[in-house]
This record gives sequence, structure tokens and C-alpha cells, in this order.
Amino acid sequence: MAGFVRTGSSLTNDLTSLTFDLPLLIPDFLYKQTVTMLAADPGIGKSIVSMQLAVSLSYAPPLFGTFPIPTPKRVYYLQLEGSYHQTIHRLRQMQSAIPLHTDNLCWDMAEGLNVLRDPDCLALEQRIQQFEHPDLIIIDPIYMAVIGGLSEDRPASAFVRFSNRLTQTFGCAVWLNHHTHRPRYQNGGKVEEDDSFYGSQWLKAHLDASWIMTRGTANNRVHLTCKKDRNSVLCRRIDLLYHEDSMTCERLHFDQTSAMTKVMTFLTECKRRNITTTISEIGASTGVSHAHLNRIKNEIGKIGIVTFVNSPGKSTCWIVT
Repeated sequence: MAGFVRTGSSLTNDLTSLTFDLPLLIPDFLYKQTVTMLAADPGIGKSIVSMQLAVSLSYAPPLFGTFPIPTPKRVYYLQLEGSYHQTIHRLRQMQSAIPLHTDNLCWDMAEGLNVLRDPDCLALEQRIQQFEHPDLIIIDPIYMAVIGGLSEDRPASAFVRFSNRLTQTFGCAVWLNHHTHRPRYQNGGKVEEDDSFYGSQWLKAHLDASWIMTRGTANNRVHLTCKKDRNSVLCRRIDLLYHEDSMTCERLHFDQTSAMTKVMTFLTECKRRNITTTISEIGASTGVSHAHLNRIKNEIGKIGIVTFVNSPGKSTCWIVT
């Protein structure tokens, strides 16, 4: 692989005119020629988020409903865990809420990949070259791409070289799905950590950006917290609401708005999806207290945009008319 060497006039020109602006894929969220990691405990939804990222880039609707995508991009998804049938099921569900462009997507179920073996890396590069000019390569999850724990220097270093090879060969961004380390306990209780990164420091230093994904106060809410941002271009925190019917996430982006605005925004979404809701679901999604929702309920009742249906032993059903 050719090296990148600058000296003399070429170095002088760089000092004079080289721009620091990264080519963007999604403003405030993802940039080209960067390596980004999404880490979370098992089962929280890393694959859902990365699949929605791939689907959104392929057609260019706003990611999570708020992050604009200037133009459609090409995504190579290296899926190293789970079944292809399950993937197709998820993509069908997502397609009910967001459009996708199959010509801009390539799914690779690369079973048995081991980045410690050069023939494996070369074979993968050849498959990517057949897809032509990916803007993003997603690896989900990274521990399946290497034999040996990523906390050990040798496999971690091999993976870093592999990741660098992808960015340099294809000039693209790389997105890595990873898990956090096991919970730690002290004096009989779980230790709450600010950064639960798992892996060698070589791997951590390699990243341009990293996100930790954690559960919210309700089962259908998660938070993405930015733990590393080498280029100082990313959001610090993203709150997401998970929609089970479409297997997609929506960004909750109205923390400073009034409680009524939050509730009305949520009800508008319910009407669009043709679904009913309850006061508990509204509270979990908007962060508005139960007592405040009861007061808002009376105001909404006067407007006449919601029908309230009471059933014995069940929560009152809100039907947006």
C-alpha cells in the first residue's frame, strides 16, 4: 500500500492552502474519512441504529427525523452476527417509515472473517471494490472480525490496521459497532461508570469519534452520549425514541419547549402513524410529569382533537382525531 509523504513544495502548499473542513455525510453526526464507534450493552439496539443510519444515507431522508442528509450516499454493511432473514425483516419494517435505495446499499454476511489473516482482508477488499466507491463501511459487531479478545494488544492492533486500510483504500468513513465491558460491582452494588469502553488502548486511540448508547427512563428511549470527538464537530448527546412498529428511532429534540408543545408534537406523530396512546406513554416519551399531563388533558379535551376512551381496569386510551 502506498504511503502518504509530503515534503518541499507539496508541504509548503499544504501549509498555505490545505483546508481543515471535513467532507460531511451528516452534519453534526458523521463525517467522511473518520472512524466512529457505537458501543452499548447487548440488546439495547446498536444494530437498529446502525441499520437506520445505512437506510437513511441510501435515500437521504433526515436521520432520526432531524439530522439532514445533503445527498444520498453508498453504504457497505458488513454484518458479522445474526441472520440475513432477520435483517430483511428489519429492513421491511424500517421501509414502512423511511424510504431506502437498494442500489446504494450492499449487505455482506462475511462469516468467518478474521483480520489477522491477510487473505481474508484481501477478499473483503475485492468484494467492496465490486460495490464501488462506498461512502461508509459499517462493521457490526467488530469482535466477530478478529480471533482473540480486543482487550489484547495483538488482535486490537490487527483490527486497527484493518480499519485504517479500509479508510485509506476507499477514502470512506468507517462505523464500528462494539459492546461495552461487563458491569463492575463494589460492596454488593453495581458501579456506575462514565465510560464503560472495552478494549485495548490502541483501539480507543484509533477512533475519531465514539458514542456510548444507554437505556433511558422508559423501555422505548435510549441516549447516545458522545465520548470522543477528535474534530469537535459532533452533538454532545442525542435522545432517541424507539418505534417498535417500524423498528426506527426518532430524535427527541424539544427539551426547551413547553409541555403542551411536546405533547402536541407527540400526538401529531401518533396521528401520522394511526396509533393510539396513553398518558403513561406520553409521559415516557415527552418527559412531562403525570400531574402536568392531567392538566394538559383538560385543555386538549376542550380543543376536541383527542377522543378519550375509558375501559375498566385499563389506562385511558387517547385517540387522535
